[in-house]
Amino acid sequence: MTALSMDWKKFHLYFTLPFGVTLLLAGCYFSGIEFLQNLITPTFENMDVKQRREFGILENLQNIILLAMVVMAIRGARRHSLPLVKWGFAGIAVFSIFIFLEEIDYGLHFYEIIAGVSHEDAVEVRNWHNEGDRTSTTKQIVDIAMVVWFGLFPFAAHGVSRPKWRIIAPDRYSVATLIAAFLIRTIAHTLRDQGLGEGGGMQKNTSEFRELITYTVFALYLYELAFKRDLAAFFRRNDE
Repeated sequence: MTALSMDWKKFHLYFTLPFGVTLLLAGCYFSGIEFLQNLITPTFENMDVKQRREFGILENLQNIILLAMVVMAIRGARRHSLPLVKWGFAGIAVFSIFIFLEEIDYGLHFYEIIAGVSHEDAVEVRNWHNEGDRTSTTKQIVDIAMVVWFGLFPFAAHGVSRPKWRIIAPDRYSVATLIAAFLIRTIAHTLRDQGLGEGGGMQKNTSEFRELITYTVFALYLYELAFKRDLAAFFRRNDE
């Protein structure tokens, strides 16, 4: 990944696109321009300000990526013949559905806006991951896992004598996506700390911008596994 050997197509896919899109969305939210901010956190009558983001572009891009991951996992299960690999993709599909349902609060905010439920009467416990310390704990675990799996493992796999590890290793350009996530996190927190975005309902949820990039890097990795890799070769003993 030197400057001379840079694969610019991959660089744009793994860095420019996720960073550019998320930066644009962050710019809309922190701009202070009502129309642009409403694209991220739309205003609805009688709705709790904390729930507004559920109907915005940012959250729904996350949902689209999660649904795309479900489709890729199902297609990956159909494409690969090894039963163990099929079950692996099936597990990914189920887990992606679970994360999707968690993200949309199991449809609660859609029901509440259609039924005209006021925010005073809205359900308080809306999902599993936002209860207690689960959010912060989950973020810490995911952050560590991402650094190891997407930041270190791709390079370690290419440095060992057994090439089979490269079959399951993420693309080395995944580290560019991690850098994009770090930059977005820094930018979003800095703008928030400067008092920008007040009243938009995301002052305590600016991590949603980084979360979009998190889902993106997992989706790119899943695409590689589902359509680009011969995963059965990883389990063949004669390849060790």
